[in-house]
Amino acid sequence: MPEARVRTTIICDNRPGGKQLIEDPGFSALVETPHHTILFDTNSRGSILMANMMNLNLTHKDIEMIFLSHHHWDHIGGLDDALQQAPYVDVYAPDPILEKEIQLADSHGAKIIPVKKSIELAPGIYSTGIIKQPIPEHSLVIESEKGLVLITGCAHPGILELAKLAVQVADGELFLVLGGFHLEGMPREKYIEIAEELKDMTRHVAPGHCNTDEAIDAFGEVFGEFCHPLRVGEIIDTDDLD
Repeated sequence: MPEARVRTTIICDNRPGGKQLIEDPGFSALVETPHHTILFDTNSRGSILMANMMNLNLTHKDIEMIFLSHHHWDHIGGLDDALQQAPYVDVYAPDPILEKEIQLADSHGAKIIPVKKSIELAPGIYSTGIIKQPIPEHSLVIESEKGLVLITGCAHPGILELAKLAVQVADGELFLVLGGFHLEGMPREKYIEIAEELKDMTRHVAPGHCNTDEAIDAFGEVFGEFCHPLRVGEIIDTDDLD
């Protein structure tokens, strides 16, 4: 059963937002549906994660899952602080799980769940399963009434590859692709090429984190008003998108 809506609040990102919010070279987002609340990645520093959540008036008490896209420090550095505020949750992380992650989960009473292949976290909410190359990473896929929402950490395996996998896993059409696309150090023509191929797969994109300004500009050129660049505090709600 698809979720009626998916609301994603960017807690941490490289790009600045409101005056009271702190930009940081990391990524974290709170993903809310009518039935579930998921903390996607935990930024590089827990102190910034907590401060931004407070200034965004986001509560920890409803978080029932933490989804770690991959093991890089800028996505898992705030795990201890997150678990202090939201213990006893399920933590989904790529297998093999780091010993530090296991210790933190155990110390806070959380259940850590290693992910290899695609799994259903809750009805209509999936992990893509990990793609091992070049860095083991998985992404979050949610069925909404408007189509599939794909949320990525860095998309090290390639944003196009993850998008194709999301469609296969959830057996639907993409509506929104949001997160880090790892588009750096390429000629502008390559950014345009990737954006045009992704446009054939999804209606909306929301690029942030590990994308250069040039890459985001290229996506804006291709997607026009259907491109929503991310920054700290940005809210992307499927109810607000056509």
